[in-house]
Amino acid sequence: MFYEQKNRSLAELIHWLRTDAPKNWEELVFIPEMDERLKQSLFLHRSSLALSLHEYEAWRSAGGVLLARTIDGDYIGEKQGETFFLPHSLVREDIKVKSTTFLELLVAYENSQAAISTFFD
Repeated sequence: MFYEQKNRSLAELIHWLRTDAPKNWEELVFIPEMDERLKQSLFLHRSSLALSLHEYEAWRSAGGVLLARTIDGDYIGEKQGETFFLPHSLVREDIKVKSTTFLELLVAYENSQAAISTFFD
């Protein structure tokens, strides 16, 4: 399913996720409009250890796009060809970055039995 999409740009992928893709697959929920949910969590979960709403909005302003959420409540996004894993704890130091696009990650995940979080180890 994702391999067939491998040549899409990020904008084309987002359009596909909104229109033709399944709303969930394995442990992922594709909700490109989930930005407000994360913003609310960041606002309510203010801590010196957690990502701040200001930091998240700066990431978005720099081209970051939130693309999926895991069934465990972790978020996955992409910015400039890198995929970001934000754990549900929202702890800044626990954010992981993989030097691959979200779509490339999905293709690898689709061909694996591993949990999505293991792709960021």
